[in-house]
Amino acid sequence: MAEHERALDSEPFAQPDDVRGDLVERPRLERGTTRPTAAARIDEDELGVRRERREPGAQIDMVEARPTGEHDHGRALANASASVDGELRPIDIDRWVQAHPDWNGGKRTKIQAVKRALNYAVDAELIPANPLKGVKTPKNNPRVTYITASQEKAILELANPAFTLAYRVLVRTGARPGREFAALTAAHVHDNAERMEWVFAARDSKNKKPRVIRIADPEIIAIVRRQMERYPTGPIFRNSFGDPWTREALSEYFLLIRERLEAKGIQLDKDACLYSLRHSYAKRTLDGYWTGKPTSIQRLARHMGNTVQVCMDHYLQWTESQDDSLWETC
Repeated sequence: MAEHERALDSEPFAQPDDVRGDLVERPRLERGTTRPTAAARIDEDELGVRRERREPGAQIDMVEARPTGEHDHGRALANASASVDGELRPIDIDRWVQAHPDWNGGKRTKIQAVKRALNYAVDAELIPANPLKGVKTPKNNPRVTYITASQEKAILELANPAFTLAYRVLVRTGARPGREFAALTAAHVHDNAERMEWVFAARDSKNKKPRVIRIADPEIIAIVRRQMERYPTGPIFRNSFGDPWTREALSEYFLLIRERLEAKGIQLDKDACLYSLRHSYAKRTLDGYWTGKPTSIQRLARHMGNTVQVCMDHYLQWTESQDDSLWETC
């Protein structure tokens, strides 16, 4: 049995070292070889940004040294830029993306990760300027995939209790997996008997505006109350180890379940990922899946903390079921 399959079968699900923030040792590789040349000690600071302590004159091979995630891609290149004193060129990014077609994420995601890492390197005075400033990021092609009822049933049959709870809350609230679900503490929750609000300050939200998630589903309200009693301080949603969930760990678990589904002959959309739960919330809310009352794009935007234009770009295709109501206003 493959290693990732053993991880899925075991209870609880173990998060990778890079997700849990543990100290790890990674060897550096010579270009064109698999032989370590020097060890680099990597740690996480309190902001979650990795820093690498290099030996004087040490170089980072951005072709052969394979990072574990999209943020690692960016950090590797940021450090590579520092080692060459800002000589990284836009063409190097294109070559880097083309050299690793098997890495997760599209070209847009990888370039964004690199630019963020380089901006951090400038702020930390590791390099004098971002050599990719002005490089255009490819246009976003939204992945508006959703989970059907039959697919959801199959997923939950394979999931452990901690992920099952996470899944139910995510798909019913439309919360963003990292900034909202994983970050939720009792301090964010305003419990008003039959209604509940999760309130995030502007500094904590994706759009830098106050964010309110409104909940009226009794099942979700009961789940949140139980979690707050269990974890009165810190994030209330935890994995099977009792550690706070992270977006990365949630995504990894979803992908492991997806692999198991495929082994059973159950196919999800080719672009299905953890964020598909947020898209599923959008579709179901538009259709009135839970309430029996279809809603408009404008109201959906308020529920999801998006602009109306963003919701139109992503979800207008799912409002065809409401066409009959157009005749009422002719």
